[in-house]
Amino acid sequence: VVLGGADAALFLITDGGVLQWNIDGDLVGDEVSDLPDFETPVDDGANNIYIVTITITEDSTTPGSDTQTVTITVNGEAFKEAVPERLLLVDFLRERLALTGTHVACTHEGVCGECTVHLDGDAVKSCLMLAVQADGHEVTTVEGLAKGEELTALQKAFREEHGLQCGFCTPGILMSIEGELRSGSSEDYICEEVLPGHMCRCTGYQNIRAAIHEYFSVRE
Repeated sequence: VVLGGADAALFLITDGGVLQWNIDGDLVGDEVSDLPDFETPVDDGANNIYIVTITITEDSTTPGSDTQTVTITVNGEAFKEAVPERLLLVDFLRERLALTGTHVACTHEGVCGECTVHLDGDAVKSCLMLAVQADGHEVTTVEGLAKGEELTALQKAFREEHGLQCGFCTPGILMSIEGELRSGSSEDYICEEVLPGHMCRCTGYQNIRAAIHEYFSVRE
């Protein structure tokens, strides 16, 4: 299947292919209209390959095609945007606001923890939230943790203990731990219950745990 242009799609179809369209267009989804008749086969061999041009139209009744205007305060700045109703919060942050410190390492099942941000002070996974659900709320990303050039105590501990390697998972880990610290969670709880919710493929977690311990040692 080859898609081309904004309004058309070109399909190569074989009688035994994975994608099969019957001659009356019965298998065409609601999002496709005006399917023309099948043209003469490209060849008369056993494959019966056809070329069909169809027009794809956006149906305003299709779920997710509507937009909604939202106002979201991100890192202290209010943003008013018209967004598709099914736009994920993580995509809003990364693509609309260019806050690319929020990462994604899974296929939006919430299992990697890399997309963690704060919503009204609580740690949430932004790949499991729609942007419209954040309307009227305050979102903090890793870019909003430090106050200017002044790092938080946790960020300083990660720097001192080099609690990272490639750094891809670091923003999500910082956001989760910072949220737990506001809730008064203990070092043991963070290491045993919170940290396993983050996928890190390169550190073995040893230096991350050392950074968490450093934070609690300095605080005491």
